[in-house]
Amino acid sequence: MKQKLIFLFDVPALKNDVKKFSFDELLGRGLEIAIVDASPVLNPSVDAALTADRFDDERFEHRVIREMPGLESYIRENREAYFFPMFDHYYETRKVYRLFAKYHIRYGYVNNAMTDLVLKAEVEASEDYSENHTMMHYVKAFYHRVGRYMRPFKPAEFIVFGGLAGEDSHFHNGECKEGVTERVYLWTYNYEQFDRTETYDNGGKKYAVFLDQYMPYHPDVVIKRGAKIDPEAYFAELNQVFDYVGEKYGVEVIIAAHPRADYRQYGDVFHGRQIIYGKTSELIKGCDFIFSNSSGANAYAVIANKPIVLINRGATQGYAHA
Repeated sequence: MKQKLIFLFDVPALKNDVKKFSFDELLGRGLEIAIVDASPVLNPSVDAALTADRFDDERFEHRVIREMPGLESYIRENREAYFFPMFDHYYETRKVYRLFAKYHIRYGYVNNAMTDLVLKAEVEASEDYSENHTMMHYVKAFYHRVGRYMRPFKPAEFIVFGGLAGEDSHFHNGECKEGVTERVYLWTYNYEQFDRTETYDNGGKKYAVFLDQYMPYHPDVVIKRGAKIDPEAYFAELNQVFDYVGEKYGVEVIIAAHPRADYRQYGDVFHGRQIIYGKTSELIKGCDFIFSNSSGANAYAVIANKPIVLINRGATQGYAHA
């Protein structure tokens, strides 16, 4: 592998990404690490909406690229490095894959989104999607399913999996090719993260933890998928569930904030409950049980063998009862 590793993001890189992707360990092995935030080019609406603390670790080369010519120049100048696109192949990233082919870039996947689910959400985010979605949604869907197969792209050298679930989906949503792209099986990030963290100390008090998804403000959902969730109804019904369960079972409910969440600008939406950032696995280790909906952190609950209370969520309304 080349000496310099470049992690290319399509959403803003955040402070906790150092821990999430073990950048510090790679640095400790003598590798040169560059974190490149291309979200202003690839996802400008998400870049503008996200208010969570962004990457600012001075130990690493860190760049924010705001125009496509600048991104092409950076890729061209670093063509001898090894790239890790932190996204799969979808409409907004198509030019990146063209540049990879143009400059013969070597790259592999260590973090993959499930684009098929994103596309489904774009089409089905509301009950009457024909009225609420523009033609661009269908252009993007067509590109993902047909357009990107109409021209050759340089395939990834490998893709990392932590299990069989979604393997085919991840493999085909990225720019992968059978017989060329090697499948590498490793422990998942969730397993490694859970294994390394300490149990959260709540001063001896019993507590439950809510695995927050930053609804209804998450930019991927609000901007990219067009979902409309009423904040007043959402938090009112959610807090009703927490109040009832808290009183019945004598537990405090702590909010494990989504990594991209920033509730400082929205007031006391959780009615005085603790909102803790960057300690989801620690909180799960010490809790009595968990509230969740669609969080990827549910994997921590499975590893910890903790009971989960699933809460149903509507696309345009607040939460129903648990």
